[in-house]
Order: sequence, then structure tokens, then C-alpha cells
Amino acid sequence: MSDDKRLNLIFNHVKTELTPEEVIYSLKEYGRMGLLEFLTKGLFWLFAACIAAAFVLFFLQGFGKTSLPESVLNKIAYLTIGQVVAVILLIVRGLLGAGSQKGSGKTTKKKP
Repeated sequence: MSDDKRLNLIFNHVKTELTPEEVIYSLKEYGRMGLLEFLTKGLFWLFAACIAAAFVLFFLQGFGKTSLPESVLNKIAYLTIGQVVAVILLIVRGLLGAGSQKGSGKTTKKKP
């Protein structure tokens, strides 16, 4: 089967005319997705900048350019590990979806 025939089969079942409510809903969802994308990218770059700054501090400390106490370097290392774990959790949660978590304790049944 050619690609044109496959596309025709797919798009023959697509609704071409939208009601005003459907247009408004789709625009709201598009805006929501854009905002989430912006926030996600911003948070990612913020984490990346903080991790890069920590590596620069360790690099400078190794060459003797800075003289930070060991306790401060340990705290920076702990915070960096925490940021990496947070980014991984955000990615995994985004891939699995917030609604697919089992055992969240939320029930949808109403009591009579």
C-alpha cells in the first residue's frame, strides 16, 4: 500500500469542521502545552547551570584557584546529586504520566 493511500485512510476519518467550543478547548490546550514546555525547558537549563557551576567550583578547587572548606564542597556535592535525582524523577514522571501511578490512595468511587 502506498503512502498516499495510507494517508487517505487516516485522514478520511478525521473531523474537518470544529465547533466553537472545540476550537476554544484546543487553543487552551495548545497554550497550556506551550507554557508547560517553556517551564520545563527553563527548569532544565536552571538545573544544568547549577550543575555546571558546581563542576567549575570542583575544577578550580582541584587546581588550587579557590580555597573552600571541605564541608562546603561536600554540601555542594550533595546538592548536585539531589538536583540530578530531581531531574531524573521529573523525566520519569513525565514519561509515565502523573495519572498512571499505582497506589496513590485516590479513589473515584462515591459512597452511597
